[in-house]
Amino acid sequence: VNAAIENAKINAALNGLKEKTEYHCGKVEDLISQIASTYEKQKIVAIVDPPRGGLHKNVMQRIRTCKGLDVLIYVSCNQQSMIRDITYLCRPNQGKVKGPPFTAISYAAADLFPYTPHTECIMLLKRLYATCSQQYYLIMHLSLIHISEPTRPERISYAVFCLKKK
Repeated sequence: VNAAIENAKINAALNGLKEKTEYHCGKVEDLISQIASTYEKQKIVAIVDPPRGGLHKNVMQRIRTCKGLDVLIYVSCNQQSMIRDITYLCRPNQGKVKGPPFTAISYAAADLFPYTPHTECIMLLKRLYATCSQQYYLIMHLSLIHISEPTRPERISYAVFCLKKK
């Protein structure tokens, strides 16, 4: 994962974003609330790109309860795990499911591997307790958290966070 951060720093520098990004390495469930709290005055968009097995349950719980995280972009190469995870993220508060639910807003498929049956699926999720003017503010004034769980033989929740500074 440290190698991924070093590559991300190189890409950020090549694209003129070196001064606008931060990188953190560790378990998502340990880092997301702490990092999000430093941006509590801003609206946060998270992009999750889990391995084929989907997001770990602890990660989904932290996303559900993360204050300020009102927009989520879910990228997946496995529609079955994506459906399971989206169902959890959109489920109303009930029992062990805490935090305001997300709502699926839009969906797209990207054919990154022509002539194969594989596609990447992208779904936009939002928490809809905001008014229309607040939703516009969400899109225009945001920070970005990118959560990427590398493929591993076990379900380990490591992440690289890239935050746009305002």
